[in-house]
Amino acid sequence: MHWVRKRMTEEAQKAFNKLPTSNMRALEIGGSTWRTNYKWADYANPPFPNFDICLNVLPEQFDVILMDQVLEHVTEPDEALKNCNRMLKDGGYLWISVPFMYPYHPGPLDCWRFSKTGLRILLTKAGFKCEESSIDAWGNSRCLAATAIGGYDPEYQHGMDLTNDEKVPMVVWALVRKNNESAAQSVDPKVVDIYRIGVRNALRALLVSIRHAIAKQ
Repeated sequence: MHWVRKRMTEEAQKAFNKLPTSNMRALEIGGSTWRTNYKWADYANPPFPNFDICLNVLPEQFDVILMDQVLEHVTEPDEALKNCNRMLKDGGYLWISVPFMYPYHPGPLDCWRFSKTGLRILLTKAGFKCEESSIDAWGNSRCLAATAIGGYDPEYQHGMDLTNDEKVPMVVWALVRKNNESAAQSVDPKVVDIYRIGVRNALRALLVSIRHAIAKQ
């Protein structure tokens, strides 16, 4: 397991352990990371590019949709999330993880980065309930430096630093539910401005961390 995924995976497992996964129909977009993690009632994993989450919607509905490090690679993240909402049953769950302070990694594209605020804005606009406790993040300068220098985060080894520095969010994740009251929610433009400012500040911090890490070599 990669260092940057360690805490995220642990928190996701805690959340899923509270759900009746054996009775849930699951759809995973992108990879198949969660295929064998739980005993699902049914599991679907349509391959890309035959299925493009920005363009396609399956005719059936699901209890849970999983998108693990996918949204940064799509051209229209807002449309991707709206299509997830359309394929969920009423009250269904979306589990999603995205990078923020993380190196460029095209597969085949790498288009976006998302802070907690930015992800909350997109999820809310797509019709999901986003409580404060629904979205979390993890990262620290040691993991960031190792990832920046190597170009990809190293495998976790026992004893590696797992403390979380809120100023260095490398990965962001959320477990949210389909909002039955409204298909789309409005977002205060001031919040959008705050998000944009936060992205700029985070990118500056990333550059500083990389420079410091390189200087120590």
